[in-house]
Amino acid sequence: MRTLVLAAMTAAALFASPAVAMDNAEVGRVLKETGLIGVWSPNCADIQNHDWEIIGADASGQFQSMTGGDDYNATYDIVSVRRLDHRDVELKFRDAEAPDTDEPMTLVYRVEADRQMTWSSISAEGEPLITAGQFEGGPGSSEWYLRCPHGRPTP
Repeated sequence: MRTLVLAAMTAAALFASPAVAMDNAEVGRVLKETGLIGVWSPNCADIQNHDWEIIGADASGQFQSMTGGDDYNATYDIVSVRRLDHRDVELKFRDAEAPDTDEPMTLVYRVEADRQMTWSSISAEGEPLITAGQFEGGPGSSEWYLRCPHGRPTP
């Protein structure tokens, strides 16, 4: 379900104006400090058949969130990150294929030990998609993603 929310946010962001990114070294420091770098999925034992997310740096050192599942793969540049409190971390994403043409999407991840979930999600236009872990305009909630110590999905 997270991939559907990110896809909707990316489509909406294509019509917005550019925003300023923070220093990539600072992005990396905060991601490491909060424990978000790694492979995540609701089901690590069968990661190929479930949604997944990889947070890390690409070959050039740009920190990214790569998501997939349900025949969907996407890559987002992480343009800023800040710790809100002891367990909530705000990340701003841009579609990696159109980094200069969109406002960032804003997500807050709730991080606890070796799991994380999307606690809130706001499109580039300011439209709330997830609030307090619950999907806007419909039943359901964001699910916990577990840190997957073994393996990486094949995009």
